[in-house]
Amino acid sequence: GLPAEMELKENSVVEFTAPNGGTFAGFLRELDATHALFDFNHPMAGKTIRFEVKIIGIM
Repeated sequence: GLPAEMELKENSVVEFTAPNGGTFAGFLRELDATHALFDFNHPMAGKTIRFEVKIIGIM
């Protein structure tokens, strides 16, 4: 469960501590009295990304 003192707001990012001591963030999508729905996908997931590159050499 989540700590009782943790203040949660929908549409905000919440940081979690992993068992190995690392951290990761989740986006709080929905919150009610008994449930919280977090989205751990990267913010760019599902988006089209376009890159412009310049080839500077071939090995």
